[in-house]
Amino acid sequence: MASTVAPHCGPAWPGPLQPAVRACRTPPVPDCDLTPTGVTPPHSLPRRVAPAIVLAALLLQAALTSLINLWLFPAEVLNPIAQATKGLLMPTLVANWILLGLVIGGVVMGWGRLRWRDLDLDHGLRHALLISVAVWVIAQLLMLATGTTTVDPRWSQSPVAQAGNFLAQALGNALYEETLFRAFLIWQVAWWLSRRSSAERISSGQLSVAVIVSQVVFALQHIPNRIMKGAYSSVADVLQDQTQLFLAGVVFAILYVRTRNLWLCVFLHALVNRPSSIFTGDGSELAQIVTGAAPFTLALAMGVAWLWRTRVARRSDRGQPA
Repeated sequence: MASTVAPHCGPAWPGPLQPAVRACRTPPVPDCDLTPTGVTPPHSLPRRVAPAIVLAALLLQAALTSLINLWLFPAEVLNPIAQATKGLLMPTLVANWILLGLVIGGVVMGWGRLRWRDLDLDHGLRHALLISVAVWVIAQLLMLATGTTTVDPRWSQSPVAQAGNFLAQALGNALYEETLFRAFLIWQVAWWLSRRSSAERISSGQLSVAVIVSQVVFALQHIPNRIMKGAYSSVADVLQDQTQLFLAGVVFAILYVRTRNLWLCVFLHALVNRPSSIFTGDGSELAQIVTGAAPFTLALAMGVAWLWRTRVARRSDRGQPA
């Protein structure tokens, strides 16, 4: 039986979507295309899996997401867990652990035989934590600078629940979405496009198309959640929400491709969804923008991506590890 994975190596891309690429892994291929300088690049591309595995992961994701949002959450099935842990293990966290176990663990890593390394989960945690904490601190300072914020009373009333809300994103929703729609889907769509073009490498154009396609899927998979919340009352609501989700997905996709640090995307994604600020605004427009934290988080994330990629390129030119 033919293997579901293919050997690969990492070419160098020009342009804004140039990723950090690890060295070729076993089995090596004779025509491995390294960087123009001849220096072995720091990261390799994830292995390719059969299209049937990608389709199965997406179908299972769609089925489970619909079940969770249209039945599990409304029926409050997971609420007793949150109550027993005083809010530390929120329903969102438990639901996403189910998704991580079945979709990522069962299909992507089980059937697809991908490993932590293929999903960029084996490196970058320390740097991601440091950068994310710095982003959070900067956001707090910006809130203080507006002069329109006060300490959020929820931190004194239910600190465990506040921490649980952030954990539900960092170790649940954000972790699951970044793993599936960035670390897995982007590269698999790019490999499929590469195969369709009879090439054994991924071009910049194919990678760009893969980012667009994968993030369209990312946006669409939020529809069951929006239906559960009653967020759609018109076609305009759907179009606006889907556009915002798509653009946010593209930003995180570029951040991930350029840094190859999935944990950075996970933590910043969590901060966008749940800023976990110790302050709250007074209702003014400026306070609402600042306490939302999303604009600052995304702007800082893009700056980090470019600085990170420049650092990797310079160290590679000097023959040093990234």
